[in-house]
Amino acid sequence: MAETGEKHKINFGVIGCGWVARDYGIPAITDAANANLVAVCDTSFENLKTIAPQDKKLLRTTDLEAFLNCENLDAVYIATPNDSHRFLTEKCAAAGKHVLCEKPMAINFNDAEAMVRACEEFGVQYATAFDQRFQARHLKLKSLIDAGALGALSAVRIH
Repeated sequence: MAETGEKHKINFGVIGCGWVARDYGIPAITDAANANLVAVCDTSFENLKTIAPQDKKLLRTTDLEAFLNCENLDAVYIATPNDSHRFLTEKCAAAGKHVLCEKPMAINFNDAEAMVRACEEFGVQYATAFDQRFQARHLKLKSLIDAGALGALSAVRIH
């Protein structure tokens, strides 16, 4: 991890630069005090050009191996179609990169198990990106439930 003074920053790369990454994942990384965006990878050159166009040091590539070999890359946010999550998680884990994968984790249970095994085998952390758990409304609802303010609940539906 990169050091800045006494703070450690996680150097993130992003695979898949479509709207989910552009609108949610990348802003979360670039706005975080403890993260840097150092590389992006996508099959589309057009998508790559839309990510932080002012950043001349950002690695932009369609080559997965070049991306995974990016100097100082610590972790990867995977924001690709669901059917590619297993393959990409296994590749990232084998390269020693921690993985934050967009939901749903996998298209079936076997793929999910394989993803967990790969991360365990290569000693990297895995997490699924569930942004909704940190939404202010959801945190408030949880605090009301925890305080018993809503009584016994059997179901909650949020719109």
